[in-house]
Amino acid sequence: LLKMAAIRVNLFVGFVLLFICSLLFLVEFLWNCLFIIEGVAKRVGFDQHFSNVYFSTYFLTALPIPWTVYLIWTISYLWNALWITYGWSVLIRRAKKSIPDLVYVFFSLNCTINIIWMYLFGNRYLTTALSFSVIQCLVLYVCLILVTVHLYKEGQVMRDQHKLDFWLSRILVLNGLAFQCSWVEVMTFINLGMTLQYVRGMDQEISSQVVLSLILMFIILYFAFEQTFLDRYVRHTVSSYFAYFLPIAGLLITQGAEFVDENEAAGSVTHTYSIVLLVIVIILIILKFVLNSLYACFRHINYPKQLAIEL
Repeated sequence: LLKMAAIRVNLFVGFVLLFICSLLFLVEFLWNCLFIIEGVAKRVGFDQHFSNVYFSTYFLTALPIPWTVYLIWTISYLWNALWITYGWSVLIRRAKKSIPDLVYVFFSLNCTINIIWMYLFGNRYLTTALSFSVIQCLVLYVCLILVTVHLYKEGQVMRDQHKLDFWLSRILVLNGLAFQCSWVEVMTFINLGMTLQYVRGMDQEISSQVVLSLILMFIILYFAFEQTFLDRYVRHTVSSYFAYFLPIAGLLITQGAEFVDENEAAGSVTHTYSIVLLVIVIILIILKFVLNSLYACFRHINYPKQLAIEL
């Protein structure tokens, strides 16, 4: 009787947390839509709509062209919507819990922070917006850690008894969160570059190169950690690389438009740096798929055999 009561309480808590998470995600999505519509943004409290703030008021050489930003956010929202829908299916089916309840708590916090960030950025509070962007990165990292550790602990049981959930949790949940986390990282670096240039007075090319250097450093560190002691946790995570690839390709399009009529030496350095960065990301993507194929044959993941305690 006590066990049945505990199961019902657990289901009820999961339902409440998932409902709040879904609601905040929907509010965030609608708020973002309002932010990018020129005729609506000012009516709901924004000083300017997204493209004006992002591409006119605070232009950087290291900015991806706006349509690539919209594309990335669309992919991110669709991916998050898919894993939240999957979370509902797990709850309804009462299947093996592949998403810890704490993930819903922190993802709800992520949605709330992003809503605040959009308001601050849309009203040109660059420094404060940067602070919230950093916090959002940390919150998404917590989500990723909770999911990766949980899926690793439950890996053996899920692979043997719940094979469909084994793959869906990795394709939808793990990769969906990783994609958004990497994209928010890039946006944080861009926000930093804008702050350095327009608040601290740094030269545009130097601030742009700071942005590119941070992206390069994080990509290299991520690949190094992923292929060593984090392999058993994130082997099936590939979306992060594409979250880096798309904005870098987008900023090259921006720079291409900039350099049609202008070939200043400093600008050429940033343009060359961007091309090198894109080539590095492409090489790392190829290496990721090649190494994953080899690991699948020669280096299997040894999941814990004991049943894990659900988070």
